[in-house]
Amino acid sequence: MALCSGTSLVGLLMSHLPRVLSERRGLIVEGGATLRGMRILHRSALLPLSEDGVTISHVLGAASYRPLAADEAWKGEVTETRWV
Repeated sequence: MALCSGTSLVGLLMSHLPRVLSERRGLIVEGGATLRGMRILHRSALLPLSEDGVTISHVLGAASYRPLAADEAWKGEVTETRWV
């Protein structure tokens, strides 16, 4: 995580991981980020998984995104989060 920029998509998702683990719920995050140096808008999810229904053994991460056009405003920040 130390190698990930706070505005990169991976860095942004990893910054929410401790909260997902402590809340034991899934999280959907929307906003701006960077991916391979490109400005993007994304919708991403972190979903905790458990084989026994008690201990979280894995976290599934998924993201969809689109590049921003040159004239679109960009904020490298989360604009919305929702617990699922």
